[in-house]
Amino acid sequence: MLLGLLLAAVPVFAQKPVSTVRFTTSELQPITVILNDRDFNRVGRSITFKDIPRKRHNVQIYEVVQDSRTGNKRGIKLYSGNIKLEPGKRYEAILDMKSRNLRVRPVREFAALRGGEHTNAGTQPAVQPSRSSSGLAPVPVQTIDDEITIPLSFEDNLGPKMKTLKAEMDKQTLDKDKIKAARNFTDKNAVSAYEARAVLSWLLFEDSKVELAQVLKDKVTDKENLDMLADAFSFESNKTRFLDSLKK
Repeated sequence: MLLGLLLAAVPVFAQKPVSTVRFTTSELQPITVILNDRDFNRVGRSITFKDIPRKRHNVQIYEVVQDSRTGNKRGIKLYSGNIKLEPGKRYEAILDMKSRNLRVRPVREFAALRGGEHTNAGTQPAVQPSRSSSGLAPVPVQTIDDEITIPLSFEDNLGPKMKTLKAEMDKQTLDKDKIKAARNFTDKNAVSAYEARAVLSWLLFEDSKVELAQVLKDKVTDKENLDMLADAFSFESNKTRFLDSLKK
């Protein structure tokens, strides 16, 4: 019983703080944001992502416009680039429509959005955009809201194939069989670091996570984000060893 209590307590004490970021433009146009290549199919004048589990993120911001000929909503790419967030902080990310710079700054509270502009937009450009085509590109649209908040979790933001893998791993009692299912899947399917981190969370024991992480790091497509796999480990020694292995 004591061992069970200790194992249950480890993830609670080892849990890392997460960050929150709100994306808007300086003129508060309706936008859609693709975060780490995931299209959340939501359009709003502000889009907030909560519970972001890691530091480096790829961001694409599209302005959503109405096609006067067809009536369809389409997106014009305004920005594509990377941002870095420190865990446990709240960030305001404002795309300046004149310079196309994405200004990212930590805030205690989000500024109010009134009358089509920010009451406090900030002035420090933190990230320079990667210039891209300004041509129209289709963007799936469900709804346009003034403010949208998207809580990030591994369960809510995984694609159908990953959810199928989770169901398969959940059927297995032993970690060795869960690992076998994961390896069979990654032999046939590409996975992102975000998805690999989710797979590790579906294992029961620390040793199993360490074992599978060494396999998954060779399968992950976005190698620059491999460090997030270390967040799956409960013990700092395992995190350190894994991060050191990435430097070799």
